[in-house]
Amino acid sequence: MVETHRKLSPSSAKRWMNCPGSVALIGDESSVGGMPAMMGTAAHKVIETMILKGQHEASAYSGYWVHVKVAGDEPSELYAPDDPHALAERKGWHAFLVNEDMVFGVQVTIDETDRIIGSMFKPEVFAERFLDMSWLDPRCGGTADWTAVEPFGWAHLVDHKNGRVIVEVTDNDQLKQYAVGVAHENPDAEGVRVTISQPNAPHEEGRVRTVEFTRDELAVYEIQMKNAAEATSAPNAPRRAGDWCLRCPAKTRCPEFDAAMAAE
Repeated sequence: MVETHRKLSPSSAKRWMNCPGSVALIGDESSVGGMPAMMGTAAHKVIETMILKGQHEASAYSGYWVHVKVAGDEPSELYAPDDPHALAERKGWHAFLVNEDMVFGVQVTIDETDRIIGSMFKPEVFAERFLDMSWLDPRCGGTADWTAVEPFGWAHLVDHKNGRVIVEVTDNDQLKQYAVGVAHENPDAEGVRVTISQPNAPHEEGRVRTVEFTRDELAVYEIQMKNAAEATSAPNAPRRAGDWCLRCPAKTRCPEFDAAMAAE
């Protein structure tokens, strides 16, 4: 299940690996997700529930409501349409209806996880599994949407992306870090196959895209990851502006971001 958010999480890997100084600038401040991010959290809740219950038809949740905390680490909550709590007003929470669009997106991801399970021999399956990477740095670790492992075979990881902005599966630091965590916890695995399921963003390679990493490739990336983590702790760690600034909680007080915006 979800653990307290780590400062050097895979979800923010692109930022802290490219801008080590952002970690000190952010400090203990946490980012507040916008409406699209919270809607993605709602879809993840339905996916997690279906996987844990061994369900296969997302339409069974049509009309349900998912409550998502605007800020904080509280887990989202799923309510049936006739539950009196479904539409109850709660300060600091937002309610999302499981509509046709969400059902479609969830089904795409569930179909892919079902396909992968069908290709494996007695896999062990996890939903919302926390991958502790403190062996690299105490601040490293994050929660993977879905993982499956089989004895002495390939481990699999599926990451559901609910947004409409295309996320590439190749050269993706977030996914590479998840793969490092999965490989570390499954030392008998040959490697890790990582899949992005992005139902709402049509891509020339399809809504579901996969890349695989051998153990040797992940061992090399571990070194890069560890070096980048250490760089964030260096005195006066440098700050660099880039597209990773857009989701940085500290961008409104960052001189490098202001300079980059002024130069455009």
